[in-house]
Amino acid sequence: MAPVARFASLLEKLVTDQPWKPYLLAVVAVLFALLVREALAVTLGVNLFAVFFLPAVVVTALACGLLPGLFAAVLATFVPLIHVADGIGSYFPYHHSNLMITLAVIGIINIGLAIVSANHRTHRKHVELAMRELNHRTKNLLSVIISVANRIAQSSNDLNTFKEAFTDRLRAMMAVNDLLVKNEWKDMPLRSAVEVAISPFSPNKISIAGPDLMVSPVIVENIMMGLHELLTNSTKYGSLATNFGRIKINWQHEANRLRFSWHGTGLHDSQPTSRKGFGTLMLTEVVPRTLGGQATYEIKGGEVLWVIDFPLTSKRGHARTPPEVIVAPA
Repeated sequence: MAPVARFASLLEKLVTDQPWKPYLLAVVAVLFALLVREALAVTLGVNLFAVFFLPAVVVTALACGLLPGLFAAVLATFVPLIHVADGIGSYFPYHHSNLMITLAVIGIINIGLAIVSANHRTHRKHVELAMRELNHRTKNLLSVIISVANRIAQSSNDLNTFKEAFTDRLRAMMAVNDLLVKNEWKDMPLRSAVEVAISPFSPNKISIAGPDLMVSPVIVENIMMGLHELLTNSTKYGSLATNFGRIKINWQHEANRLRFSWHGTGLHDSQPTSRKGFGTLMLTEVVPRTLGGQATYEIKGGEVLWVIDFPLTSKRGHARTPPEVIVAPA
């Protein structure tokens, strides 16, 4: 089946530019099968009534889909009645009822082949689309990893520091990727993504508030990466490193824009404020640039504030309110 499918893929590239070409392919394939059958009847005396028409149906349906395949099936059922090298009596010498029964059986077989081949084509299209998507996402992921490695290398003083920071970011990327794969790279609730991001830390010190929104994988990926930077930093010397530290995460959706904010309180005095490391670059440059928005990141007065505002467009991502669930009264 694989060689036939590859041949059908080649034909598909030739006939899909015009709506009438698939049906022309069906006619050509059936007539070619008729020519081969008649040639064998003349040269070898072999009478194969409809055998050579079956591949014509399969190839047409594999290359062009269900409707052209069914059209080829109809042709392949009645065109075999055309005889040049021999008469119809050589196939049905006894009674014409044999002809009607045979045509009915051949028609059912041809239609079945058309349906099965068209389904195989649909499956092949899905596999090809999935492979292209996988290749695209793999390239993007490798580009992100290279960028992360370069950024961390610029701010690391030794190999151990680089190794620790790089491994930490890779684990965060793995967690994000696992979440997106489990959700089949579809829209998901923003609240669920935030809850997954904070779950490995101290969720009892973190409050979240915001409307229920379904957001795209692009938004989920970048918000979670930003939260990972903030949560890791807070665990080391921020709000999560003190008994009285607290974090508020909230978001608002208005006029096709999303405003997402982080507010941490109760910082250690040792909280760094001057060095612009990879985390700061992620929060102030990488994430807002990817989402096409603007972000502010401030550390002062024992508090940390990160606010990002970006448009919810089809290019950068999108959001929608989940459908309302109506519960019938008991």
